[in-house]
Amino acid sequence: INHPEFKDWEVARGDERTRIIEPYFPTLKGKRVLDIGACLGHFSRWAERKGAQVDAIEGFGTFYQTAKLINTIEGTDVTYHKSDVVEWVDRNPLQFDLTICLSIIHNIAQQGRPQDALRVLRLLSERSEQMLFDIGEEGEKGDQVSQLGLDLTKSNLPEFIRKNTTYTNIVKIGTEKEYCNRDLYL
Repeated sequence: INHPEFKDWEVARGDERTRIIEPYFPTLKGKRVLDIGACLGHFSRWAERKGAQVDAIEGFGTFYQTAKLINTIEGTDVTYHKSDVVEWVDRNPLQFDLTICLSIIHNIAQQGRPQDALRVLRLLSERSEQMLFDIGEEGEKGDQVSQLGLDLTKSNLPEFIRKNTTYTNIVKIGTEKEYCNRDLYL
């Protein structure tokens, strides 16, 4: 959080994903960005500071309220929506230049909605020129992801993206190792 009040706070997840993503987006000036499952809004504010017009979706009330508060504290202008991701995507057929889809699709599946997770992933890819993507993998938190009905493993992640989105050019941009050893794709 870019505020002196929080400078000494330790966070569970550091800035490694941002450092991996940063070289691919030196600017987002004039772009429309969607951040789904925004949590506390780190990537929403990052995109806004790079010049993007940003919509961010967060379903958990505490995270939504905190993201809005930090948005005000940092002086960014992200539009936060408190909504279930599936419901928001179904109601809003908007087009975006970039969708930030980090650590969310497996969460939808974990709610007992694997088919909704796949449908949302497909719809978002149809509505966005590019997507930043990662997903929980086998071995994480007791191997919960392989039990979700998504036919997903770390070794087939690029094929999973190809099969369940409209994207054909899928590039691994790095692996987050500080927190949970997830591969990041664009």
